[in-house]
Amino acid sequence: MASSGLKKRPFWVWIISAYYILSGLSSLMAILAVQTGSMEVTPEELRSLKEQILLWSLGGVIPLLNIIAAISLFMMRKAAFYLMLGLLGIKAVNDLLQVVLTNNAEQFSSQGMIGVTLGYVISILICIYTYKLLKRGVLT
Repeated sequence: MASSGLKKRPFWVWIISAYYILSGLSSLMAILAVQTGSMEVTPEELRSLKEQILLWSLGGVIPLLNIIAAISLFMMRKAAFYLMLGLLGIKAVNDLLQVVLTNNAEQFSSQGMIGVTLGYVISILICIYTYKLLKRGVLT
């Protein structure tokens, strides 16, 4: 029988935490593959990827924040809401910088915009969910 002091994690906390941890780890692995040159790409593509990696993930800061936010949410900490909200803001600024500095028109194709829009909708819903957890006193 579980102790009454232990909190039961809601189902969505498990799903969101797992997604953010896997997303952060896969991004860090991709950055490592690019930086070490272990990806099977042409030298021109590799040079381009290395130039864009700073903007793509702020040099690994965004994936690390994904992992920290996921752990915070999994541990049911109040900081999870603020980390998720901060990630949303950082992602918005980062995406804007990518568009301005790289002239990446592919993001404005119909498929690109669907992906970007869906990503923002999910991030906003996660922020709303963590805010509700915070207000209900689930996050401590």
